[in-house]
Amino acid sequence: MNRVSAYIVAIAVFLFGFCYAQPSSSNFALNIIDTTTLISQIDNILLIDSRDPQQYKKIHIKGAINLPVYQMTKEDTLKLINAFPQKKTIVFYCNINCDMSQDAALNAMNYNIENVYVYKEGLQTYLRSHPELIEYESSKAEESKNSQYYLDTKEFIEKIKQGYVLIDIRDDQFKETVILRFNNRINLNYKELLEQLSNHDVSTFQRGHFLIMDDFGNVGETLIPSFIDLQITDVFLLNGGMKKWIQDGYNAYGEIEIINFRR
Repeated sequence: MNRVSAYIVAIAVFLFGFCYAQPSSSNFALNIIDTTTLISQIDNILLIDSRDPQQYKKIHIKGAINLPVYQMTKEDTLKLINAFPQKKTIVFYCNINCDMSQDAALNAMNYNIENVYVYKEGLQTYLRSHPELIEYESSKAEESKNSQYYLDTKEFIEKIKQGYVLIDIRDDQFKETVILRFNNRINLNYKELLEQLSNHDVSTFQRGHFLIMDDFGNVGETLIPSFIDLQITDVFLLNGGMKKWIQDGYNAYGEIEIINFRR
């Protein structure tokens, strides 16, 4: 299968985006495109990400253009489409089971735009089937001055198998994509962990040895100062997060899984 300052924003913003106006009622039937067709026809498709810009920055399908549904106007939508005259089909997408892409498609059809489709399977389906075609915000972990806190994927998995407690703070949408199968896993989110540390609450860390799993390996710089301040010493983060875990070919059990990526 990335994103340090963006994580300081409430995690719900990334996951659900902002409120937006629903499109006016429409009699249009939505055209649905599946993953196989999307991939096979991608050269002729203008792929539009309907989510919030910060969600888009964090992770999106390679080549997609961001046009948040709540910012859509006829003028801006036509301007975007006219900038890509070679793209004959317009496809909107968002997260899995998400209404934003459907509402964006209805908006476009209300603007009399033709050949409009919805990729209803969404980002998470695409992420599972074609992780090599996903783009992420760059991680800051490699530039960290606290490199002693970061492990590569193999070292991280070895620590899990040695009995280290795995604190999983990934976004819920990505936890569903790869459900880690370890008994010594604690399910939190970043905001909960940050609040605990800010309040000098070390209850989560009373079991000894810890690992932190995030989505893209870039939340460490906001957590490490608290670890140092609270003298939490035996704790490590995965350099590159779940993104790197997947790129290195590991499955939910921490075993190498051979994936034949479509080129």
